[in-house]
Amino acid sequence: MKNKKILFLDAFSAKVSGAQKVAFNIFNSLIALDFDVVTVHRCAPNPVADLYDGTSCEKLCLPFEFFLKKIFGNGNFDGKTQLLKFFHIIKYFFFLILINLWVIYRTKQKKCNYIYTYDIRGLSLACLFSKLFGIKVIWHLHGEIKNSFILNLIIKNSCYRIICPSEYIKNTIKNDTASVILNGFYFPPYSIVEKEKNVDEINILYVGALTPQKGIHFLIDVLSQKEFLEKKIKLKIVGDYIGHLWYSKFINELIDKSLVQVEMVGWQNNVANYYLWADVVCFTSLERGIINYDGCNHYFKSSEALPTVLIEAIAAGKPVVSTIIAGSPEIVNHGFTGFLVNEDIAQYGNAILKARNLKINCSDIDAHREKFSLEKMKTEIKRLFCEE
Repeated sequence: MKNKKILFLDAFSAKVSGAQKVAFNIFNSLIALDFDVVTVHRCAPNPVADLYDGTSCEKLCLPFEFFLKKIFGNGNFDGKTQLLKFFHIIKYFFFLILINLWVIYRTKQKKCNYIYTYDIRGLSLACLFSKLFGIKVIWHLHGEIKNSFILNLIIKNSCYRIICPSEYIKNTIKNDTASVILNGFYFPPYSIVEKEKNVDEINILYVGALTPQKGIHFLIDVLSQKEFLEKKIKLKIVGDYIGHLWYSKFINELIDKSLVQVEMVGWQNNVANYYLWADVVCFTSLERGIINYDGCNHYFKSSEALPTVLIEAIAAGKPVVSTIIAGSPEIVNHGFTGFLVNEDIAQYGNAILKARNLKINCSDIDAHREKFSLEKMKTEIKRLFCEE
């Protein structure tokens, strides 16, 4: 595939989560398929850039890191006058144009046929002039696009192809260039080990960012219900708080009031051993909501696509309980690999108790691992980049 050259633009610099894992798997798939790949990532040392450092492909750094840190950091204009807000927006747009021109220049200089990028960050750095210069942008969308006329207009006029990780996400954008390619992963071998279970003990695992929309507060409320009070509940939380200082205080107060034994282990790049420990893996992402804390109302809404934690947990042979959101029904085989429930505390609690005793058949695990395999995604990626 050496006649196909791809500029691979990764604009993230935070911890490696689901979207970054998938992007790196696609990068490795393109290398394995013998595409010529040039990577572009952030200049400042960061975990995402570290993923590509061990590879032999050509690497470039995005310019204006100080600008990227600001606009992809908090982007907060609070406390500024209307005039200052206006000048900040003008300044950000100016640098955005410069970076777009730099990306186009590098794409042409390296004689790349395509730009691959993902999420809004990547699209915003590559889309403004791509069509004008005849460059094909393949954009990988990892979250729901809310009703935004301007954004949908930009997508329609800049993207050659759009990769969606689920049918749910594809249906939200209603674009003829969109196709579904399920996220693919390498899964280590699994074995079903029958542990002696004490009916009064449940090991519950939560993996994910600690933000309001991810719903860890909902899970703590569930485990504080009376049907769990006589049981020995161990909740292990793998993840960090991202912004929202008030939310960390709110969660700590909830934990202090509850009788649940909680262990917070922080962010982990490898969670395989935590899946082995768990009896049930819980996913509690919430569509939208409001939390009143310290006299303030805090609103939130979800941006899920195809939750990686559900894919990994079932592949490890662990039953899951998930709220019905975004692509979760495309992952969980209800009653066989776990349970899908509404955002209802009583329903979710009952589902945990049922999942505690659920034995997943090896045939269901194997079918799941095949559905979300790296090889299957690689085949779809090859088809997408080779079609004309």
